[in-house]
Amino acid sequence: MKLSLRKVKYYAELSEETPCYTAELYMDGKKVATVKNDGCGGSTDVYYTEGWQSKSAQKLEEYAKNPAIYNFNGYTCKSKGVDIIVDILFDKWLK
Repeated sequence: MKLSLRKVKYYAELSEETPCYTAELYMDGKKVATVKNDGCGGSTDVYYTEGWQSKSAQKLEEYAKNPAIYNFNGYTCKSKGVDIIVDILFDKWLK
């Protein structure tokens, strides 16, 4: 599964405890969600394009349960979820 962020808009001046940004999440070349983080320390919000019951959303949620994806490139995360995957992708984009 190939995940990527597109149309990323980063608002450094609004970032407080976490980066403030919006983006589109793509899975295998297909837009599956719009994501955003308000930059105030909360988690990243994931709004699925076709709703929670879509096959793409279910596939992505199942993928997010895989512990192997949280231990790479110097990251070790105990919490799991699509929002964490998005944050890792954003961090890569930022660098």
